[in-house]
Amino acid sequence: MTWEEIKQRYPDEWVLIEFTALDAALQVVQGEVIAHSPHKEEINKKLLELENEQIAIEFTGEMPEEPAYLLWNSIT
Repeated sequence: MTWEEIKQRYPDEWVLIEFTALDAALQVVQGEVIAHSPHKEEINKKLLELENEQIAIEFTGEMPEEPAYLLWNSIT
């Protein structure tokens, strides 16, 4: 899914994305949503279950005060 499709499908939610493409500013362009929730704590719990993924956590609405996270595993 593209980032625009993700925002439309999961409005005002936190999304855990296994990204397949980033832009020059390291923003998600495309990826697969692994989990989504209006509660970031649920996304953080799901994140602990994953290994060796190219993962981003993003918010699809107005950005709250806390930052989004990008975790990148460069081991191939």
